[in-house]
Amino acid sequence: MRSIQVEQFNPSQGISFDISVYKSLQSVGPPVFKVHEEYELTVLYNCSGKRIVGNSIHNFYEEDMFLLGPNLPHTLIVDNPEKSHAVCIHFTKDSFGHNFFDTPQNASIAKLLSTVSLGCHFYGPEVEDLKEKIRLINDLEPFHKMMCFLDVLNDLSKVKSYTLLSSPGYQPVAKKKEEKRMTLVYNYIMENFDKKLSLEELSDLISVSPATFCRLFKKSMNKNFTDFVAEVRIGHSCKLLMDTDLSIAEVCFLSGYNHMTHFNQKFKQLMGKTPKQYRISFQ
Repeated sequence: MRSIQVEQFNPSQGISFDISVYKSLQSVGPPVFKVHEEYELTVLYNCSGKRIVGNSIHNFYEEDMFLLGPNLPHTLIVDNPEKSHAVCIHFTKDSFGHNFFDTPQNASIAKLLSTVSLGCHFYGPEVEDLKEKIRLINDLEPFHKMMCFLDVLNDLSKVKSYTLLSSPGYQPVAKKKEEKRMTLVYNYIMENFDKKLSLEELSDLISVSPATFCRLFKKSMNKNFTDFVAEVRIGHSCKLLMDTDLSIAEVCFLSGYNHMTHFNQKFKQLMGKTPKQYRISFQ
């Protein structure tokens, strides 16, 4: 069973923030939930899969760009790790000097950093140039790395096309005991969502009563257990509908549903269209 991984970063010599370049995500290893005190800006290239941040689960395709606040649990489940590559930049509010972002000229970046406490996904034409800048940032000299990164943050602060990755009620910082419990639950759900899952099964996993489990889950995720599992299953079904020629019945059963009627109802409730309409929209 995977557990949460608390990460610490040591910036390379000559710069005050950490840049990690992955030419293949195969080297990263199996997905685990990660949490760290730094902000994280990640750009994924030639990559598809699932992005789990806080209490959100989303599919992503081709390229992805997101900025996470401190202590926000997250992981990626990548479909093609050997062909994917990524650049991750970790930094703190003091990476460029104490109170650096509190100066008037950095007000827009300070606002951006307060917004991303729940995670932000950036998209649209206005971020394409920023993705290219990040892709090449590690080739620059230390001073130019810093200037390039600050320029990217400044441009991101003006981007209008973004979505919050966790719901407003989500609390990024949890008690360590609860954090470990919920990480066990997250991992178990992700590994078994295509099978029958029960409250009793998940409650036993963390040695609490079903009532206590429901309370802990709701507090941690700001949504109930059944809604979370439904989002995982429907997210998986969306990917199967887009990427395979499987029949809708096969997609239904591979996504953890035993009845087509229930699957169709839940799919339309979450996606706003039927599975057939969803598949046609991508053809």
